[in-house]
Amino acid sequence: MGENMRQELEHNDKFKTEVQLQRKDGSIITVETSIAAIDSESEGQTRFVGLIRDITERNQMITELRRNLKEKEMMLGEIHHRVKNNLAIISALLQLQAMYAKDPAVKEELNRSLQRIHTIANIHEDFYESEELTQVKFSNFLDRWQQALTRQLEAQSKAMNIVIDSSNLELNINQAVPTALLLNELSSHIIECMKNQQQNLRTLLRIRRQQDQVHFELDFTGTWEQGQEILLSEEDQLSNELIEALLYQLEAEKKAQSNQKLHIQFPIKNIQGSAGHRFFS
Repeated sequence: MGENMRQELEHNDKFKTEVQLQRKDGSIITVETSIAAIDSESEGQTRFVGLIRDITERNQMITELRRNLKEKEMMLGEIHHRVKNNLAIISALLQLQAMYAKDPAVKEELNRSLQRIHTIANIHEDFYESEELTQVKFSNFLDRWQQALTRQLEAQSKAMNIVIDSSNLELNINQAVPTALLLNELSSHIIECMKNQQQNLRTLLRIRRQQDQVHFELDFTGTWEQGQEILLSEEDQLSNELIEALLYQLEAEKKAQSNQKLHIQFPIKNIQGSAGHRFFS
């Protein structure tokens, strides 16, 4: 160690290392040794200042923290696989039910429930892959959601304009799940409206972040049959109740300017800032 110290001091004027020492009682401790060179022009000599500090307890704490972190990573991975497997089982059951369903309406509702399960699974996957355990990169979900909606509206793609102005949007898991489910329900209404569209219909969906608020703006303009409800049709009672429950959970404001325009906004909150997963009061 002395030779290493001499070479290091010649180049950097500082030397630091960790070594193990034995006390008189035979116990082994880890110490941090720091040495710095001090030039003295008046004496023409180089002096050294050294500090030896016992870091045994600190190293033990670091080792314990690393062990706890490893255990939590393994536990998180196990929880992720269990949730993933459970969602896959639920999806398989819904697919079987839809396969044997004879009523087209029942088959459609089962497929819509299946889509909701897939939405939750996608958010869970993003959450597991995120670097932070409290935030989900929701912009990744938005990209996939936009691509899927565009494919479903391929025939009406020229009449549909989706604008996402929320790059690097992150939400905590308590908000990411209901937000994704809300977009999934709105997608169903958009698809239904676009399929039943009359001539000259143009649809704009804009998702943007403004400071600490997320905004969904949906605008239908065009020619429709007189008296036809464009947004949140009363015929789909389950979807409407689910939307209202999700809005309540997100503490969102819904402003329907007309039967052709809808504006939803909600605040971005920290992990403790959102209500629990109670959908129905």
